[in-house]
Amino acid sequence: MSWDAPSVKSGMVELIVSDLLSATILKKAMLPFVVGFVVALCALMWAGLFVFSWGSGMLTGGGASVDGLIQHVQQWLDGVPLIGVALALVAKAILGMLFSFLGVFMLGEGMILVAMLITAFLTPGIVKHIHNKHYADVPLQQHGGLLESIVKVLLKTCALAAVMVFSLPILWIPLINIVWFKVIFYAYFRSLLAQDVGENTLDEVTFKQVNRWSNMPLFWLSAVAYCLSFLPFINLFVPIIGVVALTHLFLQHGQRHRWQGDMFENLRDGRSGPPAAR
Repeated sequence: MSWDAPSVKSGMVELIVSDLLSATILKKAMLPFVVGFVVALCALMWAGLFVFSWGSGMLTGGGASVDGLIQHVQQWLDGVPLIGVALALVAKAILGMLFSFLGVFMLGEGMILVAMLITAFLTPGIVKHIHNKHYADVPLQQHGGLLESIVKVLLKTCALAAVMVFSLPILWIPLINIVWFKVIFYAYFRSLLAQDVGENTLDEVTFKQVNRWSNMPLFWLSAVAYCLSFLPFINLFVPIIGVVALTHLFLQHGQRHRWQGDMFENLRDGRSGPPAAR
């Protein structure tokens, strides 16, 4: 049955939601949530202390130095036309907004990456739970070793960093900068998520066939999961949601191919009817 069939989509959503609300998955989801929350809290506290100490140093540098600074600024303003002062204020405001955008954006994406790192250690257990519960008749296949997986993640991270550096000029374009950097991080998120789940569910050949950008079910499931990262606190559960969704997608793909293979065997042997139970 095609993915476009409403019954297939609704059935997939029901399975994903029911598994996400199960006690086993909820227990596993708490670890990345707690770790990500603590990391975000520490980052905010560090940023707050840095700004506070910097501002305090500027204000408590001595009465004479503050008075001298004020006098210097006044003299500078007297020598600059009014339009120069206005442009300086606008430039300062733009820089402030850019750095604020970068800080908030990187904090949010950083929380997701930390949660993904923790979830990667939980993925094998989640996959086995879903496999035993729904797809026990499908052989659970794996590929790739630990060292190979680490190398792939490092290469993808280096590629992300390179794209980020070359994309810095886009920061100056409002709205487009947000969309562009979200697209970049989505591609990174999708790639890591598919690799994490695929290595625990499919053989390498089948995974390469499934892990294509033209695979619309994979695109939609990963895109919906990533869009949930825009919601505060929910973003810490996004890796778990993605792992559960892609596990169902990949195992259903294996289930369909197993049924087609059995049907082909029956036709080749001159038998008719549904595949024999195993």
